[in-house]
Amino acid sequence: MLLLWLSLFRAETEEDLEKIKATEVPEMELMIDAYNQIAASPEFLELERLRQRAREDEANALSNARKQERMIWQSVVADKDAEAQRLRMENAGKDAENERLRAELAALRAK
Repeated sequence: MLLLWLSLFRAETEEDLEKIKATEVPEMELMIDAYNQIAASPEFLELERLRQRAREDEANALSNARKQERMIWQSVVADKDAEAQRLRMENAGKDAENERLRAELAALRAK
């Protein structure tokens, strides 16, 4: 009997409930009928609608948070890329200046 009660509490589908009801244990049949009456009530249906809405709202909030996070990281990466490009150009200018000074020094040494 304990296993039937556990099965009832673990039931997730109508098929699960039908299997339990098929055992023809009067207490189980009464519990399933009581559940079906409650599940058909306007209050229960409204609670289910609200639960579903809450799940959808949470999923949307998570999706939006992920999109925002992605946008933030794209901005950070773009800023770092721009900084790296600026430093490369700065270094290229310094490299050119170093080459000019080396050539000048070589010319002075040659005199």
